[in-house]
Amino acid sequence: MSDKRIATTPVNSIDFVTHVERLSVHKSNANGIYLYGSDNNYPYKIKQLGLRSGSLVTATNTFAKFIQGLGFAGATATDVMTGNTIYLNKEKLTPYDLLKYATSEKAHINFAVHINYNKLGEAVEFTPIPYEFIRKKVKTDKDEFEKYIITNIWHTENLYNENFGMFSTENF
Repeated sequence: MSDKRIATTPVNSIDFVTHVERLSVHKSNANGIYLYGSDNNYPYKIKQLGLRSGSLVTATNTFAKFIQGLGFAGATATDVMTGNTIYLNKEKLTPYDLLKYATSEKAHINFAVHINYNKLGEAVEFTPIPYEFIRKKVKTDKDEFEKYIITNIWHTENLYNENFGMFSTENF
């Protein structure tokens, strides 16, 4: 008889097992974008996996609060009601709302904000965009500006038949 002991760990029953491949970013020849994962659905998968776990949701919210910190002035409901705050877009997004959105999204995977500029180069409007809606366009020329495609249909089957509008950074 061997005196070796086998270490065992009790495991709770698992209803299902989900396998997520390691993220591979590669070029799509069909429409010239960088894909997130083999099926271009990585951000959606990560978000859905995170929402399945109560512990992970709690941890993500705690991390978001940590990133957010104490916020900044002009963020309270009283400031908004008395008119002592500024709005960042037509939907009356306050700086604090943008901070809450950015920290929550960053805690999950990443975040994106579309910034509109006037002719003087001043930022005049900030609009949050869900990060999973964005893909980077492959540059065809080394002097070309970076372009991004924004759409909410990355998870559909007919993706490659779509004509996308481009968002270019050359205006900056």
